[in-house]
Amino acid sequence: MPQTVSLLKGHEIIKVKSWGLVTEAMLVETRDKIERLHQEYGCTMVLVDARQQSSLPGERFIFMFGKTIDFTFSRDIKWGVVISDETNEKILLLKETVENTGVPIKSFHTIEDCIAWLRE
Repeated sequence: MPQTVSLLKGHEIIKVKSWGLVTEAMLVETRDKIERLHQEYGCTMVLVDARQQSSLPGERFIFMFGKTIDFTFSRDIKWGVVISDETNEKILLLKETVENTGVPIKSFHTIEDCIAWLRE
């Protein structure tokens, strides 16, 4: 599966790394894994490394999925998304959809900048 979900040691951050083709099922599975880690460890920061994603599901699914983040997780969870100049534009649509629900989310070009913001 072209996605991993783990704890970033020493930072209390849930890290999602995804690459290649990301399907609807993978996004849902990843959200569920994040929810389990949040409940088990109390992590309130999520770093998504999307720099190597090449494809995401259609815009309608992305929009609906983005809205689920608001009611699946509390708004005290911060989401940082690491992107590159080649990042699929649908990840930006997902970020914008989540942001419009009031969830704190921001995009970055480096993991270091993302971690610094998450820890503020």
